[in-house]
Amino acid sequence: MSKPTIGITIGDPCGIGPEVTLKALRLLGERRWDVADLVVYGDADVLRATVERCLPPAPHATVPLVDLGNFGGEICPGACAEGGRAAMEYLEAAVDDLKSCNISALVTAPVSKEAVQITRPGFIGHTEFLGEAFGGKPVMMMVGGGLRVALVTAHCALKDVPRLVTESAVFDTIKILDDAMRRCFGVKEPRIAVCGLNPHGSENSPWTREDREVIAPAVVRAHKAGIKCGGPLAGDTVFHRALRGEFDAVVAMYHDQGLAPLKTVAFDSAVNVTLGLPVIRTSPGHGTAFDIAGKGVADARSMTEAIKLAALMAACKNK
Repeated sequence: MSKPTIGITIGDPCGIGPEVTLKALRLLGERRWDVADLVVYGDADVLRATVERCLPPAPHATVPLVDLGNFGGEICPGACAEGGRAAMEYLEAAVDDLKSCNISALVTAPVSKEAVQITRPGFIGHTEFLGEAFGGKPVMMMVGGGLRVALVTAHCALKDVPRLVTESAVFDTIKILDDAMRRCFGVKEPRIAVCGLNPHGSENSPWTREDREVIAPAVVRAHKAGIKCGGPLAGDTVFHRALRGEFDAVVAMYHDQGLAPLKTVAFDSAVNVTLGLPVIRTSPGHGTAFDIAGKGVADARSMTEAIKLAALMAACKNK
């Protein structure tokens, strides 16, 4: 079986994306990591400037570059139209190659929604962009510290969560997660924990109506579909149980319910995974970090793990 080819976009040139990309490539090269071929989508001038400003002298990783040569401005940390435009062009070039099967999976360094929206007002984020490009129903998942957590709702106001947590949304998330665990993580019979929405969601209390009337029926549907899952389970204990090995993955109802525990145990190494697409996409679990861009202090562990996970998922999928 041939090695997968992982495409890596460098993200916003004015953020830490170029720095963590180069640092990750250097780390992988030092470890003689050779389970996938890599190709970078970016701007050679941006990467050269990043090496001069942010990286100590060392042998450079020899990774092919798709050089768009499209960033004409000065690299100054912060959201700007030039950075947002360049970042989206890297992404579009990689998506074209993903559609043409020139690459097996995609790893995206962070972009700034604010910067992109200057020239593309309708832009919401990587996940939504890829959903439109490839179809499917994108589900946000994060991996790290021994946890795998998929979200029923992601970037929305907390007051809107009860309205968005429908039986169909919960069931679809369970099903998409189960399929991904089998196809891309090599888990033959995934054990999935489903969080309740409310405190003590498994109890018959006056405030647990959504758990009884929405989440519990979704879990029953999943059981009928042959999926091993349990819920609604108390959100304040389920992650401890998952870390002890009782579950392979967790479905959380909203962003902070799922990601606060995961980032507590894996803040510097968490990886974002987009499920529900016909392609593999991962990214580091952090943003552009304009406040430290250009200072050479960005931690590349999350980007490194994102590349490694993309390769692992691509290899599992191709078996």
